[in-house]
Amino acid sequence: MSKTPSGLRIALYGGSFDPPHIAHLEVIYQVLKHLDIDQLIVLVAYQNPFKDAPCFSATQRYTWMQELLRGLAKVEVSDFEIRAQRPVPSVESVLHFYRTLQPSELYFVIGADNLAHLDQWEGYTTMQEYAQFVVVQREGYMLKPCASSLYMPLPQIRECISSSQIKALLAQHKIPPHIPAALQGGVIQAFKETHVRS
Repeated sequence: MSKTPSGLRIALYGGSFDPPHIAHLEVIYQVLKHLDIDQLIVLVAYQNPFKDAPCFSATQRYTWMQELLRGLAKVEVSDFEIRAQRPVPSVESVLHFYRTLQPSELYFVIGADNLAHLDQWEGYTTMQEYAQFVVVQREGYMLKPCASSLYMPLPQIRECISSSQIKALLAQHKIPPHIPAALQGGVIQAFKETHVRS
């Protein structure tokens, strides 16, 4: 016997958050502002299937996101992909939360940098059946229009910001300006402990 839709409107926003930065936060704020949803589930990846191993541990990145988003209404930080202890294709997460929560609407939030190879994602066609893509128009990335997607701007972000850029600055013993203030000390210390030889 199949479940009936719960009536909940859910958005999923996944990423490595390696480390979290102010553009990640702005995406979350804009999703809450522009999408008529009951819950935003922030998925911290164990490892992005398209990237090398993360700089920071999954536990650390999950803890940082919990700290940043604690008390923010409608937002839940999920360790679903971390518990798998492997790179999890996004289609698995979409199907898991669709089957578990049975939402009446399911959105999947991605950055514009993903559009170039979105049709190469494992299970892309299946994802289209279960979720509507919401594309965040990140500075520095050209948009490849997709008729079935919603588009959402980041008006507060006027420059290209990336976790790779932040890690490069950390490796140069510089303080990256785009780490949220609440995490700056912890990120710098964690990087030193893991990647800087004494």
